[in-house]
Amino acid sequence: MEYAERLRAPLSWWVVGLAVALTFVVAIGYSAGPAAGLVGAVLAVAVVGGGLLRYGAARITVDGRGLAAAGCLLEWDYLGAVEVLDAAATRFRLGPGADHAAHLLTRSYLPGSVLVEVADADDPHPYWLLSSRRPVDLAAAIERARIRR
Repeated sequence: MEYAERLRAPLSWWVVGLAVALTFVVAIGYSAGPAAGLVGAVLAVAVVGGGLLRYGAARITVDGRGLAAAGCLLEWDYLGAVEVLDAAATRFRLGPGADHAAHLLTRSYLPGSVLVEVADADDPHPYWLLSSRRPVDLAAAIERARIRR
């Protein structure tokens, strides 16, 4: 494996999520009693925690098969040009410069991204736009693996 990254939710999202869950628990406990508050606490923490774990489970890998992102695979034969985008370029590609057919794996808490063109005429996606904590490293890993192939 040349590169692997999991797009985990940041700590601040966990703090806010648990604060919302705590608010929910206090409201239920106040209106329905401590037993209902305890049940609400367990449910709220499970829902918030499960949601954040699932959202942050997206994974990007570069290996012998190609580029994989959240369960989708772009094989080496169809992998085109790679471009590292900073925060401003990423916002442009998600806004006025977006192509509605693009394959996106983006996270608002990650400002940088990598744009990978799809070199397959039969693929409906012109490019993949992938958020990354280390977009320069991801692009370099793609290029290194392409050369080794």
